[in-house]
Amino acid sequence: MKSQAVMLLKRFKRVLKKRLGKQSATKDAFINVDFALVNGRGNSTTLVLLGWMKKTNLKPDELRVFNQNSLLTSHVFSYSRDDVAAQFSLQQQTDVCGFIVYAKAPELNLAQIKLVLGDRELVLASHRYQQTNTPAQLVRHVSSEQSAAVRFLAEHDINVDDIATAGASLPKRPLSKHAEKVKALVANMQVNQSNWVKTCQQEILPKLQDVWKQHLQQAKSRIVRYGESPGRPKVSVIIPLYGRYDFMRYQLSTFSADTAMQNVELIYVLDDPELEHEVAVTAHGLAKTFPQPFSVVFMDTNVGFGSANNHGAAYAQGELLLLLNSDIIPRSAGWLDVLCKQYESTSDAGVLGATLLYEDESIQHCGMVFTQEPNAPGITLNHHPHKGVPLALVSLPSLRKSLLTTGACMLMRRELFEQVGGFDRHYVIGDFEDSDLCLSVAALGYQNYVSGVVTLFHLERLSQRLVSDDNWKQKLSFANACYQQQKWGAQLADLEQKFNQGWESEHA
Repeated sequence: MKSQAVMLLKRFKRVLKKRLGKQSATKDAFINVDFALVNGRGNSTTLVLLGWMKKTNLKPDELRVFNQNSLLTSHVFSYSRDDVAAQFSLQQQTDVCGFIVYAKAPELNLAQIKLVLGDRELVLASHRYQQTNTPAQLVRHVSSEQSAAVRFLAEHDINVDDIATAGASLPKRPLSKHAEKVKALVANMQVNQSNWVKTCQQEILPKLQDVWKQHLQQAKSRIVRYGESPGRPKVSVIIPLYGRYDFMRYQLSTFSADTAMQNVELIYVLDDPELEHEVAVTAHGLAKTFPQPFSVVFMDTNVGFGSANNHGAAYAQGELLLLLNSDIIPRSAGWLDVLCKQYESTSDAGVLGATLLYEDESIQHCGMVFTQEPNAPGITLNHHPHKGVPLALVSLPSLRKSLLTTGACMLMRRELFEQVGGFDRHYVIGDFEDSDLCLSVAALGYQNYVSGVVTLFHLERLSQRLVSDDNWKQKLSFANACYQQQKWGAQLADLEQKFNQGWESEHA
């Protein structure tokens, strides 16, 4: 059975095809190498390179590999790279492909390896790439054609032993010492007891928040800029990354094709220090592939969704902030311009969200409301009305007054974000910090909205399984809900009555 990661990448490719439409042709050949693997010594030394090529009027097996100017016998496996095809605006996506090339020769020296495609040459000594010693790392980057890639490598006596964790996903992350303490604390929660909310608020929450406060105080970040960012950007887009850094290339391929994104400051926040080297190498390659400038904020420890956004926003220069998930892909160009115009033409706007869709164009989010949880009595949870309903069957207003909107896509003034203190750091790791931010903005007298005009594809919660398969994250989510209940108390009903008028006629 295909893994969730493989299926996800197929979904991404379908979304990209919908988004990009027809392409135009170009003929210049181009070669890019992302990863290199060298095995063995002496006469049994083998070389495996992974990258992509633009090869109009050429075949993948016309790629030649030279070692010290000697032509090596090589074998090429090719696979689709729709994102690169989109960047070069090609009518035929087959004019671009990813490749794995295998070669064998005595005394291989990476610095003396040269690739030739048509009249294009690439010398590894003058090219930035990542060297790896694990075939599985190569296979992770082959999207939905991993099985064929594994067979190709096996034909040349290279076995991918850990293919179960290859895919586009990554192995589960070991927990930090503070996260281990958090896990141990929530293990004591008994949500089936009648007084569990009071027990959580009085006994567990203070300990949880103290542990997490210590963790966040130790966190540091640094920023690396790729390309020349706009001098005075109107909008800064903040995108946290955890685990699935391959989402960067899907977003950059669509952003680069959208002229409305040219004067936007794009800031990724890597909240996963174990991937620092891989993301640095990938970002360097993406900067050469796509004209869209961007920056990456590298965290030295995992701080969770809210704090990752806070760190990214601290580097932002734009008048407006767009907080965006890494698994969101626009349906059409110009979407951010439309969202900004809606925001700026609405005088009382605090936070403006967008309508988010699954890839089958059913609704994932068009605003949120509070709901009671039967399995955890005593707390209110965030509910998405119309979730799963086909977009064509729902008549959405161009702007809906909604007290709550998801943190997956939030547009607001940077000054307002700073005024409320960003995302509340008392929410441990993640969950409910987005609804809390909406409440903080509403408490200042601003109305939050959701756009029914701007629709984006969203594939939600794709990295949480990297943390754990057990239920401690669910208990932690309930603990965060307890904190929201404790913080806002009776104000919740008042804020709902005043700022949730867009849902009064709905019976979702």
